[in-house]
Amino acid sequence: MEVITTSLIPSFASLLSALFTGMAGLLGVVTGAWLLGRREKINHKHDFMKEQLKDFYSPMLSIWEETLARGHFRRDTSQAMESHWQDMVRIAMSCDPARRDEILKEERPTQHKLIEYQNKEFREHILPAYQRMLDVFRANMWLAEPETRTHYEALVRYLALWDCWLSAAMAPEAVQKMGDNSGEVLDSFYKHIREKHDEIRGKLSRGEA
Repeated sequence: MEVITTSLIPSFASLLSALFTGMAGLLGVVTGAWLLGRREKINHKHDFMKEQLKDFYSPMLSIWEETLARGHFRRDTSQAMESHWQDMVRIAMSCDPARRDEILKEERPTQHKLIEYQNKEFREHILPAYQRMLDVFRANMWLAEPETRTHYEALVRYLALWDCWLSAAMAPEAVQKMGDNSGEVLDSFYKHIREKHDEIRGKLSRGEA
């Protein structure tokens, strides 16, 4: 009978070493795959956030800021003209009746021209700006966060109310009973858009996802 020498039998230590080497290699592959998958997921989320900022929140915020700037200019011109009118009234009241009527008559056309200008500004610039917001919303709804989408109906309703008002489809009093068309109803929407824009931009600038 042939005798098997102990030198031909693998030692327990060598078996463990081979086992650990194999497990380490497998663990390395699994860990590498997990890290790669995680990195791809982070990159995908990062790319999505960039699209959100570029195609939705930034355009919406820029339109809002333009609308607010025009609204502030409208307010300032109204205040300036009202102050001027009060000054002219005081001057007129210090004059004799004939001259008083003449002064006020000369000022009224300017007042009316400002009202006409502001109405034209509203129809040709401010309302179309809200329509552009709706267009951005409609085209890029998939980029809007769920809490952002809750404001969609308010924007649609605001434009619909003004459309009814300007087209004389309903009496102004009836339109007012249906809801607020002053623009203040959308203040919470503006605040939300600004906050989401700054939040996403901040994460991107810090390399977060």
